[in-house]
Amino acid sequence: MKKDTTDLLQAENQQLKKLQEIVKKSIKDENLIIENLLHPPKDILSKGQQISDRVARFGGCWAFIM
Repeated sequence: MKKDTTDLLQAENQQLKKLQEIVKKSIKDENLIIENLLHPPKDILSKGQQISDRVARFGGCWAFIM
């Protein structure tokens, strides 16, 4: 009986560790996504997109395109 209880507790502990790792990875992935949204990598944007972003920041809107 005691061995069964010990085995059950060990299995539960292993499952909790797996869940913790999943949660940690999810949080890390979410932080990476947020960071990329807030500060997009410059190499992904074309030169035209970079220039239009600077003009939009200076002008305050995208009306200059239209």
